[in-house]
Parts: sequence; structure tokens; C-alpha cells
Amino acid sequence: MFKYIDDLSKKQYISESKKQYYSKKKLHVDIIDRGIVLPVSMKDGVHTSQGAGGVIYESGEYVQSSAQLAYNMIDRVNGSYDISNYDVEYIDETVVYLNFFYKHWGHFIIDIVSRLWYVQGKENKYKVVFTSKLFQQMDIDGNYLEFMNLFGIKTENIIILDKPTQFKKVIVPEVSIYPGKYFTKEYKSIFEKVCNKVKKDKNIPKKIYLSRRFFEKSKSKDRGERSVEKFFNQNNYISIYPEKLSLIEQIKYYKSCDEFACLSGTLPHNLIFSHDRCKVVIINKTYKLNKNQELINQVKKAKIIYIDCHISLLPVAYGKGPFIITSNDNLKNYAKDEHYIYKKNNLLFINNLYNKIWYIFKYFKIYKFRIYKDSNVPYKQLFKNYILK
Repeated sequence: MFKYIDDLSKKQYISESKKQYYSKKKLHVDIIDRGIVLPVSMKDGVHTSQGAGGVIYESGEYVQSSAQLAYNMIDRVNGSYDISNYDVEYIDETVVYLNFFYKHWGHFIIDIVSRLWYVQGKENKYKVVFTSKLFQQMDIDGNYLEFMNLFGIKTENIIILDKPTQFKKVIVPEVSIYPGKYFTKEYKSIFEKVCNKVKKDKNIPKKIYLSRRFFEKSKSKDRGERSVEKFFNQNNYISIYPEKLSLIEQIKYYKSCDEFACLSGTLPHNLIFSHDRCKVVIINKTYKLNKNQELINQVKKAKIIYIDCHISLLPVAYGKGPFIITSNDNLKNYAKDEHYIYKKNNLLFINNLYNKIWYIFKYFKIYKFRIYKDSNVPYKQLFKNYILK
């Protein structure tokens, strides 16, 4: 599992894998009479996933169970704010509060749908409420809406609020996953319900590669994936491009294949839609560990192989990059163990040199000519591992 990870990160991966994330806790539900739902007010106007919001009592007291927390990570949504200057609309209806919705697939899987367990079996008894940023209305569409519809919730029963709104009653189910800390059987059941609506397809290739080459956001912060993708293509992995597929089409691939490979980040979170004990090869594009991945791995009891295929010149924030992906000895050793073809790339040195130049320019643009401070991995360690070698 960790044979192909550089020594710099290996201890952290091993430590994380020893944690047991499954919890048998009984989830509770709070029912708030005349509760007020608060859209998210950003702390500094910049962050996409952090701020104050959730549900408050009519008295103004915060309903702590409506927070979106994360263990040893930055909390997503937590706390109330003053609404005395807002014209709060009243709706005489009972609703189920979900979470803060914004368009990031990884957080949608990890955070945003975790309260849906309460709605199972009564999908259209209540309307469900997401929040957006305060006074920034957002529509739910694409694969996000498809997920909700597959779960059984009709589009007309989904509300996204961008202003404080009071309801007759607000039902606040406890989250079924606490990122970094635990998940429950209810969390897994949410995705099982969605997946059960999609049939396997015997024509799906047994081995697939989830490519980001045509994903526009990836192009702005990743370089070098093609060399790794070619390796998997040479060994009978068929490339698919998730952003070009509907959710139903994606689930067919995940349920029907025997194994898939992809870059680290959000893509391997899609393991949640696969069959249990699926084999997944995760190509690490950075030295940084994605803490949420191990939790997903345990939900599906998956066979995971990590391969470090990156050149990490400087400390980075996981969501910002930049990242250099490359074929290297880790991939070569994996090929040897699997009896796979590994073809030497005569242009690799030139490609890596070009990517390093791009990296430096991109890095200082992102971090405004400063070195990002990573408390876990000092700059000197990266220098020793990826520059001096």
C-alpha cells in the first residue's frame, strides 16, 4: 500500500491508515420550532467553504448541531451572526436542513450531503434546505442535482437560501460524517441508495483511468499528467474524462470496473460510488496527504495503492497547487511488481525542466512572491528530497 511513497510522507500515510474511522454512534435529530436558517457569511469574503451560518433558534441562540466541523482541519461552517438589520422572511412549512452548498464535488461528497440519511424513506415528505453564501444565490444543477434526484428528492423540493429565512419548523439531522474523525453506517447508506439506482454495465472496461487532462481547472495548476496516463494506457487502462460524463454514466464505470487509477485530490473520492473492496491506484501529485481519502477508503474497504509521482519544489496548499506530475522510479518499481510495461521517456528530463520553470512562475503568482508556510513539512525537507536529487 505504501511501498511507492517517498520517505518524506510515508510515516504520515502509515499513521493515518491505522486510525479506525467507523463509528457505531446513534445519530440524533434536533427539531427547532420557528427556526431561522442562516446562509453563510464568509470570514474574509474570500474562502469558499468557511464562515458563520447554519440554524438559530428564534431567540438567536445557535443550534450547534447545524455546524459543519472538521477534525484537525479548518471548520467549514460554524456560528451565528447578527441578523437584526435583515428582513427575515417567514415560511409556514417544516423543512429539513442539509448544509452549505457550493460547487465542489469533493466537499459535496464529504460534507454537503451527510444529513440526507434522515430523509431516506420520506424523500418527498419535506422540502430540504441548503444554504449558499449570504446574498449570493446559487443554483443546484449538473451532477449535483442528478445526485439529489437519484436519491429520490424532486428538484422542486430543493431550496437553496441566500438570505436568513424563518420556518415553522427546521429539522436538523446530525451529520453522518465528521471529516477527520468518523463516519457512520448512515453515511455509507446515502451513497448505496444512489448507486442502487444505477445498473452495472458488462461492456465497461475492467481497468479505467480517470483523466484530468481536459479539465480546465486542472490545466491552471497541474503539469505532467500525460506521462503517467500514457503508462496506464499502455497497460490496458482505458481513459475516461469524468467532467464530460453524467453522474449516472460515471457510476456505471465505478460499479462495473475492477479497478481504476487517478491523480490524488477529489477524483479518488469517487471510490464512494464503486463496489466494496475495489482496487484503486492513487497517483500522488503532491507530498501533502489528503486526510479525507483514508476515511473514504475505509467506507468502501478498498484496496488502495499510492504512488508518489510528483516533483514538489516548494510547500503548497492542497487546493491551490501548483503540482508537477511525472514518471519516476516509484512508477517504474510499481510496473516491475505488477509485470507492467514501463517505457523510458527520452524527453522526460526536458519536460520536467520546462515544468519546473512553469512551476516557479505559477508558484509566486499564487502565493504573491512568498513561500507558503507548511507546519508539517519545512521547506528544507522538500529541497533535500526534490531539488538536490
